[in-house]
Amino acid sequence: MMLFWYLFQHQNKAFFRSAIWQRNIVLNALMIFFMLYFVVVFAAMGYMLQDLFEYLDPKRSPVSVFNGYLFYYLLADLLSRLFLQSLPVLKVAPYLHLPVKRDFLVHNLLFRTLFSTVNLLPLSLLLPFYFRTAIPTQGTWGAAAWLLVILASLSITNLLVSFYKRSAMTNSRMQWLGLAALVALGLSAYLNWIPWLSWSSIVYDWAATGSAFPLLISFGLLGLLYYFNFRYLRHELYPEAYQQTTQKRSILAEGIGQFKSSSKILLFAGMELLLILRNKRPKNVLIISMLFGVYGAVFYIQKSLYSEYSTMFLFAGIFTTGSFLIQYGQFLMCWESAFMDGIHSRPLNIRQYLQSKWLMMAISVGIMFIITLPMGYFGLSVVKINAAAAIFNLGMNTFVMMTAASYNKKRIDLSKGSSFSWQGVGAAQWLVGLPVIGLPVLIYLPFSLFDAPNTGLYVISGIGLLSLLFYKFWLGMIAENITNRKYATLSGFREN
Repeated sequence: MMLFWYLFQHQNKAFFRSAIWQRNIVLNALMIFFMLYFVVVFAAMGYMLQDLFEYLDPKRSPVSVFNGYLFYYLLADLLSRLFLQSLPVLKVAPYLHLPVKRDFLVHNLLFRTLFSTVNLLPLSLLLPFYFRTAIPTQGTWGAAAWLLVILASLSITNLLVSFYKRSAMTNSRMQWLGLAALVALGLSAYLNWIPWLSWSSIVYDWAATGSAFPLLISFGLLGLLYYFNFRYLRHELYPEAYQQTTQKRSILAEGIGQFKSSSKILLFAGMELLLILRNKRPKNVLIISMLFGVYGAVFYIQKSLYSEYSTMFLFAGIFTTGSFLIQYGQFLMCWESAFMDGIHSRPLNIRQYLQSKWLMMAISVGIMFIITLPMGYFGLSVVKINAAAAIFNLGMNTFVMMTAASYNKKRIDLSKGSSFSWQGVGAAQWLVGLPVIGLPVLIYLPFSLFDAPNTGLYVISGIGLLSLLFYKFWLGMIAENITNRKYATLSGFREN
């Protein structure tokens, strides 16, 4: 136990003595304030849940109603952890030469995962409901067993996300497998293909009876996931574990090198692709963009609420076909901020450099449009709107994003995740959303109101194609702006 305490002290000292904490004391204090604020809000919600459930279903016990919605809460918890929870990291190297067992280091890391501050939110929601409602209705033992099963379920989602995120860092197949599983689970819940509400109610009602079987099953699954995480982390303590990943990356780099040697534009595009695949934050942007590719389905499923050619569908089309363009393009220069000095010190053709970045964004728009094609199931109008949105993104929004990115001089650390990270974010990143999404919607709105939606789509597409004809003009203007602002931009990248 003393070793656990020493490691805890070392980690705290490293955190509070770090330059990041010292530079951002006000921001960190603000984050702590918001964390405490949400804890209080969740506790108030937990206290009021009994009144809410009695109003929604007076014939059933509030605990039983709560049990029915637990699956959706766990699904939301899984999603929030996937995007917001950072993996706890322990710098192992300083301890490997000391008489400290490797198993102990791994156990320490896993316990930090289970007892992270993120778990305060579900606890602050559950405990008021537990004391006010569960104990009076289910008895002390039944309520305790029910609470333990729920805590085990939350810990299972915690370890599942940790195992998935660590595995996905070294195995790209895990990323696509997790994405497919998440989409399938979300669609089955949203479209009610599987009666998750009933199943969730049955399972947790069983736990509330005080039976030992739900406890054994839930803690058995928790122990199994803990073992998988332990085995994986135990193996990753050795440098040899990274040899296979290095070999795969070398093969990838060699494959890209074969096609990029034909021109400098493809050379830069290949380097950009490697930058995305090898670094945490741009890779997160890629995964989130793929998720937003199916975002439009939320609007189309509720198509009866809107007219066939509603402006809401154009908004969805711009957002889905341009999700990678918007999220990646706004930091177009910042991704390479760490070595931008080296880039500008070489005989670089800025126009070719920008052409490679435009090519990456153009390809992403095409891929996202292909992903949205199955939404034609909801009607041919959906395909027309998405096609017009993709053309507008390709011809107009690519250059808008590149122009905005040329003014961004904030540094980005590629190794950090994108959740709760404000690196590279400035006022321009908030304002750029107005022309990117608002302009096409405003242009299309009069045509939609006067029952001429097809004409509006032709106009949107025409603007995109017309802007595309001025491709060389836009690139020349942006290249000139980057050249004129070169020293201010490089100075900004060094300061942040």
